[in-house]
Amino acid sequence: MITISRLIIKPSFNTPFIEFDPQIGSLTIIGQSHPEDPEEFYRDLFHAIQDYCLNPKIKTRVIINLEYFNTGTSQVIFNIFRKLESIVDEKREVTVEWQYENDDDDMLDAGILLSEISKLKFSMVAMH
Repeated sequence: MITISRLIIKPSFNTPFIEFDPQIGSLTIIGQSHPEDPEEFYRDLFHAIQDYCLNPKIKTRVIINLEYFNTGTSQVIFNIFRKLESIVDEKREVTVEWQYENDDDDMLDAGILLSEISKLKFSMVAMH
């Protein structure tokens, strides 16, 4: 069995804080995400999620709280969601808490769009 360690990526001006803890089934992405090469920036996270999906927890919780993200990031997030969809069955669930500032309609709309094209359970949470 593969043991995946906790992954923490510190934020920068154009990249978010990321914490993925496979021991508890938790992924958190907070901040801004507009790296020049989103696939490169998220590569370690995507590989960690691929490994996690081989032996996932019963419940996996994803928290996304982005102030801004570019098109490349939206594709990467969608790919992460697609990978997580592969573990959802009658015993396992993945929930996404999409957090947005209560006056940020663009971020709310982005979350709604992703929820409509994903099979994961979404909750939209307005932050004050």
